[in-house]
Amino acid sequence: MSSAHGPRASGCGTRPASVGSKNASLTGRTVVISGYSACMADATYAITHVVGTSSDSLDQAIRNGITKAGETLRNLDWFEVTDIRGYLNHTSEVQHFQVTMKIGFRYE
Repeated sequence: MSSAHGPRASGCGTRPASVGSKNASLTGRTVVISGYSACMADATYAITHVVGTSSDSLDQAIRNGITKAGETLRNLDWFEVTDIRGYLNHTSEVQHFQVTMKIGFRYE
């Protein structure tokens, strides 16, 4: 299969037959996340664990963690939320959100 940008790995940009996986899986040069696939270049990746926090929302906690990681790491490619926690401070209102993530980045 090829595109205007050159050859594509088999299955790139397509929806595989088995859908519903909540985890990412690597198959050759294709990453499958939640039933969709995208092409990945031949590269070596590292994973770091980050905890993002926010008093506003889970979404903002994710964005805060990724933004902070991006200040010292280059070539960030993906993230996976592995744990979600919150702080109530003896009330019925959420006071703070914490999101633990794996962040993958390419070695140069």
